[in-house]
Amino acid sequence: MRTEDSDKIRAFVAVEMPEEAVAHLAGVVRRLQDAKLSGVRTSSPAGIHLTLKFLGDISGQQLGPIENALRAALKDHGPFRLTLGEPGVFPNANRPRVLWVGVNGDVGALEAVAGAVEEALEPLGFPRDKRGFNAHLTVARIRDGTPARDRQQAAKALHAKAEDSIVEIEVNAVSLMRSTLRPTGATYDCLVSFPLVEGYRKVRKS
Repeated sequence: MRTEDSDKIRAFVAVEMPEEAVAHLAGVVRRLQDAKLSGVRTSSPAGIHLTLKFLGDISGQQLGPIENALRAALKDHGPFRLTLGEPGVFPNANRPRVLWVGVNGDVGALEAVAGAVEEALEPLGFPRDKRGFNAHLTVARIRDGTPARDRQQAAKALHAKAEDSIVEIEVNAVSLMRSTLRPTGATYDCLVSFPLVEGYRKVRKS
């Protein structure tokens, strides 16, 4: 990957999902697709992440300071466990725009990591999210102009089937991710992974 200042990288900080969680989320996405509702744009299961901080377009020159700040902020945080939780919608059930699956488990540790990320990046020009951190995994978005009936049907399809199995997520790293927008949809790749243990490991991809 080139890092000249003229190159813009659409970046965010996230926890990547293990295979079992991706498989579970794929089932939720299929359920929404099977409902065949207009205006519902489902996420690619492999691209679903637990986003901690969206950075937007950054330059290659910003990448080094961001890496250093995240490395310092995360070095004292250890691994923890989450589980996939109940589905939900933003902003409300009457006119949902975002359909998501929540997380349970050691949410306190997750919030501490998210807070550390916010604190580390604020001096670099990334303002804190005034809405606060709300842990969720987006499985679909509803396009503007979609009739209220279709929106409500989408929310109903999201909640249609209760999942019996508990899907665990072992969180042992935080990733600085790149999002690349393509005609077929966004693709994601990890720029740097920061293990939640002593030290850190670079895994830059070209």
